[in-house]
Amino acid sequence: RSQRFSFQELKERSLHAARFLTGLGLKRGDRVFILMPRVPEWWFLVLGCIRAGIVFMPGTPMLTAKDIRYRLEVAGAKAVLTDGSCLDRFEGVLDQAPGVTTWVSTGDAPSPWTRYVSEALPESQATAFPPTRSDDPLLIY
Repeated sequence: RSQRFSFQELKERSLHAARFLTGLGLKRGDRVFILMPRVPEWWFLVLGCIRAGIVFMPGTPMLTAKDIRYRLEVAGAKAVLTDGSCLDRFEGVLDQAPGVTTWVSTGDAPSPWTRYVSEALPESQATAFPPTRSDDPLLIY
């Protein structure tokens, strides 16, 4: 199934994502692990991270729980962003990732997951984020 988004829609949805993430207490320089298939929300959340200065770490849905635990620990992740199709990858990880304080899913999920729903946020309602500096980290592989 194909979906199309204009650059204006990407802008508005990434503003919403940035505001959502910072509203959860994430701040500039914090590291978040993203594990999602190719869905539009991946782009909205990644662009939201970039806007807010949050360092994102993309992962493939083929990772095992052991791989995920390793990445969360070594990179010092504060948050995890995923979707309903990948929740099973985190069984046994939730209680073994003490540095992670924020768990976000794009679908329905039990506690401690917070649900993210993509929305357009007009620029007039956006939080002003400081400009990105050339030496700011962007992503970790």
